[in-house]
Amino acid sequence: MTSGDEPSGARPNTGLATEQGGCTVRILSDGQPAPDGAVTQVRTRPQVALHSIPPPEAEEPRSLVGALQDRFAFGALLGRGGMGEVQQAFDRGLLRQVAVKTCRELDLQDDLRQRFIAEARITAQLEHPNILPVYSLEETRDGDTAFVMRLVEGRDLSAFIDEVRRAYESGQVAPRYVLASRLDHMLRICDAIDYAHGRGVLHRDLKPDNVMLADHGQVCVMDWGLALVMGERKAESAPASIPVSRQVTGGQGRLTTFGDILGTPQYMAPEQAQGETDALGPAADQYALGLILFELVSLSPARDQDSAAELLGAAQDGTLAAFEHRYGDPIPHGLAKIVERATQLRPEDRYPSVKSLSDDLRRFVRGEALEVAPDSWPAALWRRLNRRPAVAVAAFLAVVALALAAALTGLYSTAAERRHAAEQARIASRLTGEVAARSDTFERQLDEVRLLLEGLARATEQLLRHGKLDPDATWMSPDSITKHPATEHSERYGKKVNLDHCIHMIAPGARRDHAATQLASLAPLRSFTKRTYRNDGEGRVPLLWVYAAFESGLMINFPGHGTYPLGYDPRKRPWYRGGKDKRGHHWGRPYRDVSGKTLQLPASRALFDAKQAFIGLVGI
Repeated sequence: MTSGDEPSGARPNTGLATEQGGCTVRILSDGQPAPDGAVTQVRTRPQVALHSIPPPEAEEPRSLVGALQDRFAFGALLGRGGMGEVQQAFDRGLLRQVAVKTCRELDLQDDLRQRFIAEARITAQLEHPNILPVYSLEETRDGDTAFVMRLVEGRDLSAFIDEVRRAYESGQVAPRYVLASRLDHMLRICDAIDYAHGRGVLHRDLKPDNVMLADHGQVCVMDWGLALVMGERKAESAPASIPVSRQVTGGQGRLTTFGDILGTPQYMAPEQAQGETDALGPAADQYALGLILFELVSLSPARDQDSAAELLGAAQDGTLAAFEHRYGDPIPHGLAKIVERATQLRPEDRYPSVKSLSDDLRRFVRGEALEVAPDSWPAALWRRLNRRPAVAVAAFLAVVALALAAALTGLYSTAAERRHAAEQARIASRLTGEVAARSDTFERQLDEVRLLLEGLARATEQLLRHGKLDPDATWMSPDSITKHPATEHSERYGKKVNLDHCIHMIAPGARRDHAATQLASLAPLRSFTKRTYRNDGEGRVPLLWVYAAFESGLMINFPGHGTYPLGYDPRKRPWYRGGKDKRGHHWGRPYRDVSGKTLQLPASRALFDAKQAFIGLVGI
């Protein structure tokens, strides 16, 4: 319903700001305006409907804004599209860099100008961490309309995909380019669109070009110029001066079109490509998300026809390329099923919502069964046991014990032999119970190790990013630790160790100035590694080593010892290489300690800087 269609007193209970008579009025949750001059607590509800966008005959932005040039100093041109251009600008009032999108030469084309204003108003009301925020609606001295947005420093998703392709071609795929990182971007895009759908808004032009990846890791969906508020559909044909043929050519269908068909054919749902505007719903955006997921996983577009006409025809027919990885990696079966479901020809055959799509994608990331591909009971059992290896071992031992008991029972037929078999069965049952109890203890210890490891990793990352340099901090070296009076021989380690001090070392050939700078910021780690090692508490885990190693060649280890071989470089060790490209906690191969009686399980967690570049790892 548009604002002009609402009966008196029937405005939606939104708890948002609305415009009345050229001014902004805060609406409380009972639908009544706050008294003039009153300071009120604005109560809001999640997932409420968007305010209606006024029709062309409603108030113009001239009643809302001042002269753009009086406040902003303009800089570089950031981009140009069908309805406007975006420039970098400096806000003289708030002393910050922003982006300004200006409506170019469209004053005589009123429906396009109103679409531009609608884009600003819709985007401004979509307050979500993954949607580019709009700050204000403005006007130039020449009467052109503009709106001010946050300036995002980074690159769009299309450029990111190109970076991933180049990484594959060079053979050096950094952690920020691996599939898990790409799926994390996809989940944030889905979260933004699910939020917009909950507010009653369709994007209708989702594509990699319209998603920004900020340098600090944030994902922003932008360019809501074709957004549609569901329930407010109207004729949307552009004037004949901007025909479809001129807009679609040249970019292989990647440009937004105007005319009877709106959107980008390369990422368009069949119903949208057929011009069925009245039939469009959230499923059309979901289809576009499916095509973006197709490209993020396979690194090839789902549609790549040579001409705009062929692209549009493929969009109308729902034709897609084979879902195969550009560089030969296997496509996980679960991801293939998710993409297949999201890109079904008929909207009713797709996921019920974008949230259902993102939920299935999160299940895939966590290694759980998918809604679109449920496990058979043997597969479900195996998946559960695989997630809890200690329980799997206990179950296996229990089966072996029961099988052994059954075999013993069947072998002996006399009463005495049967009594003996029964006794053996009771023993096997008792052993099974003990194994189960020990497996529970082991599982709790694994959880404690994960917490200790994560705490050590986060402390190390924070010190490297924000720690105060302490060049005067005293560190023990392998040479000095051997001479320390507290360094004594330990049966457990089979060597002399110092349980009071950690040591540091720098690998041969490393840049000692860089390593020394890192060391100066890591002074608090001396006591932190000691506390991690001791982990005093009810669930204490007996640890052997606590260490941190870095790409700079620096290594810190507790307890301290001086028995490193000549030329030791932690970066070349198997435990470093094995955990280098892993996200999250990584478990190494178990090994026996020097006594040969105890099994040791190494664990590590990779470290990343603010730009998600790998810088080292911590381990215990």
